[in-house]
Amino acid sequence: MIAMIAPRNRLAASARACEQTFMLDRVEPPESVEDLVRDFCDSPEAEALTDIRWSEHVADLAAEDGVSIASLDAPRFRRILFERIPSKARVDASKARAIIDELRAFFLFVARVFDAPRAVACLKVLGARAARELERALSEHARASIASCT
Repeated sequence: MIAMIAPRNRLAASARACEQTFMLDRVEPPESVEDLVRDFCDSPEAEALTDIRWSEHVADLAAEDGVSIASLDAPRFRRILFERIPSKARVDASKARAIIDELRAFFLFVARVFDAPRAVACLKVLGARAARELERALSEHARASIASCT
């Protein structure tokens, strides 16, 4: 589990703290998704992560929808996370917890560094049930893919 992430009962408080504490940390967004992910990889939020790939994937899927990470709203993020990732990515459902942990760290980073209120809203999508919901979506898509091949 990521050391920077608060336990589930403190996730909302953590998101509020990011929203309030870092208002003066306003920084210009990086020029590319790769730069954003590189900055995230070097951040304190990413220290405990061993494999960072889903942040860039989410940013790319948002860009396909014509929005940046800073302008990604919670409903669109929810669709990306629970519908588009399971339908596009080939990943075992057992990786759901790691995906959610990485995305929590990523959106905490975005909220802190770029003063992005929508990132705080996206953090709420990553609540206590998010890993189970993503695991279920990944499993269902995998079963549907297998069934369509037979």
